[in-house]
Amino acid sequence: MTAKETAKLLDVSARTVQRYAKAYKFGERAVPATIRQRVKQLHERGFSYPEIAGIIQKSRSTVYNYLKMEKQKG
Repeated sequence: MTAKETAKLLDVSARTVQRYAKAYKFGERAVPATIRQRVKQLHERGFSYPEIAGIIQKSRSTVYNYLKMEKQKG
């Protein structure tokens, strides 16, 4: 569900939903850990971002964001 759709349901602004989503890291929780772990494993094995994107059927920027989240964790 998008921030705009959520905002409409809750009768608040979309920006408010975005701020809460960022503050409480809803985006990280929305992605199953197994996909993030798979991306990390593939990256550690030497696969490039485009190769990983093709394997998991997501965009290169999504792969980048998953790896960025993993890097921030530790």
